[in-house]
Amino acid sequence: MMEGEIVAELTKAGEVLFMSKLLLASVQCLWVYDYLLTIGDEVRYAWHGKKSWVFALFIANRYISVAYIVWLQLTMFHNSQLVSPFCQWTKWVPVFQPTTTTALAQIAVTLRVYAITRKNKLIGGILALQIAGGIGFGIFSVVRAGLGPVQALPDINLDEFRICVFKLWSLGELIYYNSAIVFDIVVFVTIIITARRQRINGHPGIPSILDTVVRDATGYFMLIVSFHFLSVVFVLVAPEDIQLIPGMANTVLVPVMASRLMLSLKKASAEPKAVWSLKTMTNATSGELAEDGTIRFAARVPGRFHGSAFAPAASDREYIELDATP
Repeated sequence: MMEGEIVAELTKAGEVLFMSKLLLASVQCLWVYDYLLTIGDEVRYAWHGKKSWVFALFIANRYISVAYIVWLQLTMFHNSQLVSPFCQWTKWVPVFQPTTTTALAQIAVTLRVYAITRKNKLIGGILALQIAGGIGFGIFSVVRAGLGPVQALPDINLDEFRICVFKLWSLGELIYYNSAIVFDIVVFVTIIITARRQRINGHPGIPSILDTVVRDATGYFMLIVSFHFLSVVFVLVAPEDIQLIPGMANTVLVPVMASRLMLSLKKASAEPKAVWSLKTMTNATSGELAEDGTIRFAARVPGRFHGSAFAPAASDREYIELDATP
């Protein structure tokens, strides 16, 4: 290939990478925009009340993206040339970040599914195995990435090349994203079927909360599965320089969606007749799980019987208890 053709190819590659930088910058702006929209709800609902490990899960989902955004800024907008010690030191981040954020989001979603299915051990076990497999694969991939070299572009003084380019493990990426797609499908189908079966008539607040669960699941499924599918397509057909782009965007979108799932449920708990707690879905008096195959929401309504439970006239609000839900 002639020298002019080489320069043309390199310039084209630089333009592609530059557009990739702009795309990722826009995704980072989306996180900031979403954060500004929801910080009020976070302070009002998430930070209110007792702090549990579910709250810690929310904080991890919410703020782990900050570290990733800082890393992206350093790798994509720093002033040093591509062949940089920083790229070598942080070459494990593009693998560690998506596996970590996805695992945290999957744990949050699994807790919700486990709760609304009335602690169905089969569903919980299937989802837990998928999460454990993803975490194990993530650890293996991080170790593999740490041992491998960073793919470096030629040392040419073009501004478009001021970016770290990491070598993609195509087979591993395909396994990871396809596993995530299967997980999302199982979760979505389970929530839809369970919500349909467990809708309880005649109790204020319960249908609206089930609607919230279904709405959130639908939004999460549509967005996250779309990006996972796009990541698979990029791994299969896109040029190597941009194969990681959907995955990098996904690592910002997944925490955004997961934190919104938790916040929406906390916000729903503030409704006058629908208060969620972290207790089990039990009878309010006996503490035993319902035997009839339906979700038994404990309630406190002045002077009223609820199933076999009678609550004294201490409150004018119904308490809907759902296990492991933020």
